[in-house]
Amino acid sequence: MACMACMACMAPAALAQRGDNAGEAQPDLPADLRVPEAPALSPEEALRAFTFAEGGFRIALAAGEPMVIAPVSAVFDEDGRLWVVEMQSYMPNIDGEGELVPTSRVQVLEDTDGDWVFDRATTFLDGLVLPRSVLPCYGGALVLAPPNLLFARDTDGDGAADEVRTLLDGFGGLENPEHAGNGLLYGLDNWIHISQHNLEVRFDGENVQTRRIPGHGQWGVTQDDRGRLYYCPNSDVLRGDYFPKHYAARNPNQRGVQGMNAKIMQDTSVFPGRMNPGINRGYQEPMLRDDFTLATTTSACSPLVYRSAAFGPSFYGNSFTCEPAGNCLMYVVLDERDGVPVARRAYADTEFLCSTDERFRPVSLATGPDGSLFMVDMYRGVIQHKTYVTTFLRKQVERRRLETPLTMGRVWRISRDGAAPGERVRMSGLSNARLVSTLDHPDAFYRENAQKLLVERRATEAAGELRRLADDLDAPVTARVHALWTLEGLGELSFRDAQIAAADEDERLSVHGVRLLEAWADEGDTVLTMRAPAFEGGRAVRLQVALSLGESRLTEATRELAWSLVDNADDPLHRSAVLSGLYEREVLTLAEIAGLCGGDAQTAAARTAIAELADASLRGSPGQRTRYLDLIAEVLPTDRWLAAILLERLGANLKLESDKPGSLELGEEAAAWAAALDAGLWDLQPLASAVDARLRWPGNTNPEEQVRPLVGDQRSRFGLGRRLFDTCAACHGFDGVGAQGQAPPLAGSPIATGPEDLAIRVLLHGLQGPIERDGIVYDLQMPAAPFTEDEQIASLLTYIRRAWGNAADPVDPDAVARVRAETADRAKPWTEPELLDLP
Repeated sequence: MACMACMACMAPAALAQRGDNAGEAQPDLPADLRVPEAPALSPEEALRAFTFAEGGFRIALAAGEPMVIAPVSAVFDEDGRLWVVEMQSYMPNIDGEGELVPTSRVQVLEDTDGDWVFDRATTFLDGLVLPRSVLPCYGGALVLAPPNLLFARDTDGDGAADEVRTLLDGFGGLENPEHAGNGLLYGLDNWIHISQHNLEVRFDGENVQTRRIPGHGQWGVTQDDRGRLYYCPNSDVLRGDYFPKHYAARNPNQRGVQGMNAKIMQDTSVFPGRMNPGINRGYQEPMLRDDFTLATTTSACSPLVYRSAAFGPSFYGNSFTCEPAGNCLMYVVLDERDGVPVARRAYADTEFLCSTDERFRPVSLATGPDGSLFMVDMYRGVIQHKTYVTTFLRKQVERRRLETPLTMGRVWRISRDGAAPGERVRMSGLSNARLVSTLDHPDAFYRENAQKLLVERRATEAAGELRRLADDLDAPVTARVHALWTLEGLGELSFRDAQIAAADEDERLSVHGVRLLEAWADEGDTVLTMRAPAFEGGRAVRLQVALSLGESRLTEATRELAWSLVDNADDPLHRSAVLSGLYEREVLTLAEIAGLCGGDAQTAAARTAIAELADASLRGSPGQRTRYLDLIAEVLPTDRWLAAILLERLGANLKLESDKPGSLELGEEAAAWAAALDAGLWDLQPLASAVDARLRWPGNTNPEEQVRPLVGDQRSRFGLGRRLFDTCAACHGFDGVGAQGQAPPLAGSPIATGPEDLAIRVLLHGLQGPIERDGIVYDLQMPAAPFTEDEQIASLLTYIRRAWGNAADPVDPDAVARVRAETADRAKPWTEPELLDLP
């Protein structure tokens, strides 16, 4: 949770001089360093420890212990009640002993007198083990209680759930709470978005629908007025998606979808209000400054795009991020630049809110009905999970007695000076007509809850009013967008509704109209209707047109995507959007480029786009690879330049220049290719002959090149490794493709599939970036694998080295034991140059 990981932590010169080299023990803090005391403070004492970066704000206690204990996330419902998830059993001591006891709960807090100090608490659900998130809906709540997603309801009116059923399993979070699904955000598109998981869900009160997405984030997820998602791993202030995440899961042949998990905020510096030596890898550079204050984010979590008028227009649409290791709340300004969001620091050398209390641990944020910012404070000395605790941190925890107490927790309310509490509205009692009119409220809290309630009520009788609002040119764009998605959620959206929105001159509406046209993607003139906005719209509209055309299987759509790819070839984001919708149609698109684009495709940018399309084709099915080879033969007489690119990419993918060139499995012999090869390909003949020698199809195989099958214990280890990989999948993905900019792909990884000693070293000690894969830089801080037995490490690596098309040899536990002994004194993660320099 909250990036309890602190995995990126490194450290100041004072420690570096003490020697953090391979073969040396982890250093300690300097003996003469005076670390401020960190006693557990009362709420009144804790208040005096806060400072704001600017005037005009105040902070007050909204709830404290024992009303809430170890809170980790919170969300308001439509009636202003705060639902708080507690993780009471998290890290009872530095070794995490007794962590899996069922002592955690979901509390519902109410303010009965209108002062925004909660004075009533009801336990909605208890007896939970390390619960993570809650989302009130359909008269109950979705609860993420590892490893399950539950739906719980109170049927007798006492406020406590008496009906609980499991909707989905497989969420993880018991063995390693830092890396498992959380968030449960009701999105603008009526889907529920989950951080650090590979599924999104849609729930109608009875049934659940899922769709796959790439992994992302770590703790928390938020959205802006356009419905774009934002999140962050520990070491980044803000990441996000330029377009909806499910598009990036459409094409398994694609590697590294641009615009997903994008680094919205480049600057990772942080300026706390006290020294922060109590971080997990504080002995490594350059995490701590010379004054021992945290220099760069290491536990960033729970971003929140603030969308209320209460703080004033300068704050609307900007984002807050919690930094519990730095005991502060960060704030960044979000700008729109060429169709995508970009963040920048709001303050040069301080943060929005700082505390001198080391136990202040902001881990979750929620905007209240009055526009105040409610901040969940776990209030603990230790937030690092046992899985990753270093000796360096353990010494500080024990020396400064940070393990206890465990029974504290606060919810703070941040508001403008002089702001009245605001009118209390119980939205559950509003009529459908009133809810429709609430869709144009200046605060997102009211708009989003109005949409959600109308969908939950199945208020189809409101369709007429919703349609009028969607068409109202004088209404705020946000209201029109919500009206459209409410119609979609009710099943009342018409082709006309989407068409009108798509043609609107405001791209904030147009992109949603184009996306909503996907419901008719394979019908009639939809392709022409979809593509029309691209001619007049900006980059965001062009991107959405490319994404939405990928939902159509019509030949016309493939042709339009070919044109779109060439016309926008100089935009990597657009190329990626096009490719995402071409699964197993890559070769067809290459043929369209040859037939329609001709010389227009011979620019350097277009050649790059074609190369990316070719690479995806060669990752496709054996049948598509056969068609690829035949296409080379077909285009050779008229478009030799294209044949040359396709052949060059074949050679590159087969690694013909390496010591161990690969082979290419076809569905059947490529007849046109064979005929062209016999006739001669002029100057391309040498490369073509080398490629031909590496082709395999049924009836034409080379036994020496076949992957040796797993036998005996190797097969058992593969099965165990598959189960253990659940821990890794949160970052690297169940399909091994990784999370762009955050975790590199394991499919085809030169370290994972190279000499076994390299991969063993990474799992034993971790890997520190930067590393580069397919032109993408990953500045990662991967910890050692959270497994202690040689058999476990061998099993995990056996699975990784044989999954997703990898064909490396399995790993034996004896090899792990040997490498473990050889590197017993290693005290820091490996870097890629170090690994590649090993003999």
